[in-house]
Amino acid sequence: MFNAQYSIEIQSQTKEVTIAVSGSFQEKDAQSFVNSYQSKVGSINAEEFDLIVDSKSLVVVSPKILPLLEECYKMYKASGFKSIKFIAGSATVGMQLRRIASKTELSNVEVEVISK
Repeated sequence: MFNAQYSIEIQSQTKEVTIAVSGSFQEKDAQSFVNSYQSKVGSINAEEFDLIVDSKSLVVVSPKILPLLEECYKMYKASGFKSIKFIAGSATVGMQLRRIASKTELSNVEVEVISK
């Protein structure tokens, strides 16, 4: 199993927040991510920023982790970003990301699939 890793970078000049996620997330990883996200994104006016989530190295999400991912999408929506772009490394992950966006009513989202 691949260990989950993530980074959250705020680029004030370009008004972008970039989140890179890789590996396979578990519950313990999700809580750590949420804490980091709230700490960093809480320091900006998200309505002025675009969110880019680089998921190219994310392993297909297991069904038991889907509710945690849905909560992250709701968190992104509540932050009020101008736009949200997910970058997936496979069609399967891209479909999962689109499905969750639809389920959580995240409307200002684009999912781009980039094959490795």
